[in-house]
Amino acid sequence: MPSIESTGKTIEEALESALGQLAVPPERVEVEVLEEPGRAVLGLVPTAAKIRVTVLRENALEAEGLLIELLQKMNIEATVEHRLDANEEGPAIIDIRGDDLGLLIGWRGETLRALQLLVNTMVRQSLPDAGAIVIDVERYRARREDSVRELALRVADRAKRNQERIGLEPMQPYERRVVHTALAEDPDLSTESEGEEPDRRVVITPKEVRSNAIVDYGRGRGPAERGGDRFGRGGARGDGGGRGRR
Repeated sequence: MPSIESTGKTIEEALESALGQLAVPPERVEVEVLEEPGRAVLGLVPTAAKIRVTVLRENALEAEGLLIELLQKMNIEATVEHRLDANEEGPAIIDIRGDDLGLLIGWRGETLRALQLLVNTMVRQSLPDAGAIVIDVERYRARREDSVRELALRVADRAKRNQERIGLEPMQPYERRVVHTALAEDPDLSTESEGEEPDRRVVITPKEVRSNAIVDYGRGRGPAERGGDRFGRGGARGDGGGRGRR
């Protein structure tokens, strides 16, 4: 997202200058005040106002408006914000903040996932070429990613120690990506995704294994053989071999 810093005698003057440089209307930007203008004291020159102006993505603005309308119809009081620290090359991230928003998250984030799918579909109706929108509620996704990352490292250590292949519980795509990324630099193991949605999961395989059987993490030591996994589909392998596959 393009962002510039601008100064002026007043915040309004600094904003006007920034908008002229960015060539965008005021409703397309987020303004952060870095320094308030100061008054002249004892003949000193007054300090200028300093702001940072960030251009918001069109699809994010569209998503914000849709979310606000949806929340109002659901009688949910919340604040909708465009996350400015999101990677410019990645999807735009919209944060929903408020009290008692567990209803929007649902079990294992399923409601949040459905809400995100709905908003992306609605945005593309008006902006067919729009990039993806990620919706987060009270930083749930960030907390979940930290939890999944810690789990991946812990299970990887067990897999290497016991020389066994371990299959994690089914996860959403962004959670599986966290696992692959967390373990991508470990030379002593590999990761791969297998199965079909919504039961798709990550299998962690150490370089040295005693058996090709897969142990289901959190379900004791009952391995799921490749000929018939716990999903009852004959051990479908959606990604094949390799590292860091979704």
